[in-house]
Amino acid sequence: MADADDVTLCGQEITASLNAIGLPNNDQAGRILQLNLNKSVLGNTYIEFQTSVKSFGVRPGDIITVTYLKEGFTRQPFRILKIAPGINHRVTTITAQIHDDAWYADSNGQPTSATGGRRQSDASTGVPRPLIGSVVDVNGNLEFGVTEADEINSDGSVQVTVTVSYVPPATSAEAGPGIPFVSLSAAVAPGGTLASGQVLYYAISALDSAGNESRLSFLVTSGIASSGSAVTLTGLSFDSNTAAFNVYRGNSPAELYRIASGQAIAAQFTDPGLPPLTIAPPDPNFDHANFYWRMELLPETAATLYSANTVGNGTLNMMANAYSGMTARITRGPGRDRKRRSGQTRRPR
Repeated sequence: MADADDVTLCGQEITASLNAIGLPNNDQAGRILQLNLNKSVLGNTYIEFQTSVKSFGVRPGDIITVTYLKEGFTRQPFRILKIAPGINHRVTTITAQIHDDAWYADSNGQPTSATGGRRQSDASTGVPRPLIGSVVDVNGNLEFGVTEADEINSDGSVQVTVTVSYVPPATSAEAGPGIPFVSLSAAVAPGGTLASGQVLYYAISALDSAGNESRLSFLVTSGIASSGSAVTLTGLSFDSNTAAFNVYRGNSPAELYRIASGQAIAAQFTDPGLPPLTIAPPDPNFDHANFYWRMELLPETAATLYSANTVGNGTLNMMANAYSGMTARITRGPGRDRKRRSGQTRRPR
């Protein structure tokens, strides 16, 4: 939950978690979140003053009114936060915070017509999604477009320049459509090209008539047990501002790729195994990209020796122990992107 006016005024979001447990329903959670947000953004006016024995019987939490024309207060409500009484209440120091009855109304924190009662996006407290590449390799995977250039300097030294291309994620408009709903149970049936032995993650986003894209729906997990399968997402629901929707898929919740764009409003969507597009999902946490590179001793090589806990190649003609401590990375197949140093074993847990 965020205050758009305050974000525009400050130019940034300051995030915080609410330490609350035992909230019985979403309605109450929304009202409590909005109450604390209002108190932190609109309620950051505090007063401290001294009074006499008149403070006797006043307790923290009580509401008082203050008139102070210099600040424009005319019987302005304040809620007492702290009372520091002197001896026999002759002089008592009172600290209070500005108060607004509207913060405690039953309608506070409830969705407006713009959101349509839909799940609200996060406050950008997470880590940015991994960037996706701009080049499709021979295996159908999206990889970064990497080009190298060598330049020989006048002193004979060589300068290497590396250029990396990627697809920046889209930004979601605050005034765009509401986040769509989707059933968390996907139907898997024959009739597609999806391979077995993988778990796929799906999400959808909504588009309005101006092309503004919402943030992603909840993720839908689908396990593919047999090759030649297709996945059908059901229970799709959109708000009144939605004109079309996009579909994303990936092998992990963090790495999703768009597989369908500008789909007409429907109650379900079937993925027969659509190829990934070089389009990233909306990412409210994306700001910039940093790339780090390192030298490789050997190019990518197919594994010829493998078992349940080993992998290798017997044709590289490498000297024994010459590369002890070096890092090997699995680039494709089971265990993709896992890295181990030579001689390192994984302890069972």
